[in-house]
Amino acid sequence: MAFFTFHKNDKQSLSSYHLRQTLLLYISYLVIRFGATLFLAPFWPAHGMVSLFEFMVLVNITFIILWIIGLSGAMNGEKKPIPFFGKQAQIVFGRI
Repeated sequence: MAFFTFHKNDKQSLSSYHLRQTLLLYISYLVIRFGATLFLAPFWPAHGMVSLFEFMVLVNITFIILWIIGLSGAMNGEKKPIPFFGKQAQIVFGRI
C-alpha cells in the first residue's frame, strides 16, 4: 500500500530503503508464520519443551519488535537496517 500510495509518484532513496526492508520483513513473517503452522504442526510434539502456540507467540513478538525498529528508523529519517533483514532486503529488492 505504501508503495502505490506514497512512493510511486515521489521516489526518494530513503523511502525506497525502508520499503525494501518492510517488504522482506512481511514476506519472511508470512513464510515463517504460515509455513510453520501448515508444515510443522503435524510433526510438532504436543508435550515438548515449547508448544507450537508458544513458538508462534515468540515469532509474532520478534517480528513486531523488528517492525518497530524499522519504523523508528524511518520516522527519524535514518538508513538504519533492520536486524537480520535490512542488508538482505537491499540486495534482494534492489530494483524497487
